[in-house]
Amino acid sequence: MNTVTSRNNQVRELVDRHLAWLLDEQVERLGFLDDPDVELVRAFLVEFVLNGGKRLRPTFVSWGFRAAGGERPAEVLPAACTVELVHAAAPLETGPRLGAALDVYTVERPLHLGHAVAGGCPRTRRLLSAYAPALGEALQLRDDVNGVFGDPARTGKPAGADLLQGKATFLLAEARRRTGSPLLDGVAGLDRPPGSPPEVRQALAELATLCAEGGPR
Repeated sequence: MNTVTSRNNQVRELVDRHLAWLLDEQVERLGFLDDPDVELVRAFLVEFVLNGGKRLRPTFVSWGFRAAGGERPAEVLPAACTVELVHAAAPLETGPRLGAALDVYTVERPLHLGHAVAGGCPRTRRLLSAYAPALGEALQLRDDVNGVFGDPARTGKPAGADLLQGKATFLLAEARRRTGSPLLDGVAGLDRPPGSPPEVRQALAELATLCAEGGPR
């Protein structure tokens, strides 16, 4: 295991422990509920916040902190966990379509937040901004592909999760633009829902083949 992977795993473990502690602390405030109701809330929050998730945003908060000279992980944990909680709640607050739009901040804003916690200099912030967009786009496109074709055992999401949610990803919107396929109308903001996941996957696979052969652009 290389150093970057090892450090990323350490960040994830720290964030998971801190989130678990935070949930326990908040559940303790539910004394006005009966015990079964408290346990129901606890189970829901654990499933919603702790189970699954790649912890990408907290990881980038941590790397922004380190890039700016931060040395004590405990100092950046509250900020890292806040970003994760905001991300987890975004689809409930905004709906899946706007939630997808917020994904563009996967890299740059978390890096900036970690940089700010460490009190980093303007030059480092500019370097982080120069580095972040291309990586953020690559991560988002990979997530879009996984949201359609990904193995649930690896992604932690149902097969075709983005299709089932009607999530307006760049992948699906671009495919709709290039093909005009009615199967993709739902992801273009129209009234009709998208086609079934197998149908849409087939349409996207055919588009990929056409593009590889110099077809629709």
